[in-house]
Amino acid sequence: DVFYNRKTLYPRVGYREATVQQHRAIFDAIIMGDPAAAQRAAESHIAFVRQALDELKKSEARLDVALRRAGATLSASNDG
Repeated sequence: DVFYNRKTLYPRVGYREATVQQHRAIFDAIIMGDPAAAQRAAESHIAFVRQALDELKKSEARLDVALRRAGATLSASNDG
């Protein structure tokens, strides 16, 4: 899943930079010996990824509907 998510989301503007910062926050908290901060940073990162994937799925669904409508319109114009 991680590799799929990276491949899918990294091309989006700002996503790669945001995830690098999030990973750095997790790392820094671990290095500083602050498990509560590490947990908060990890939870925040997971929420960010879930939201990004949800937005991508919605966008793909809208595109699919638009393409089906365009295909139906082209089919109807070719039939008549």
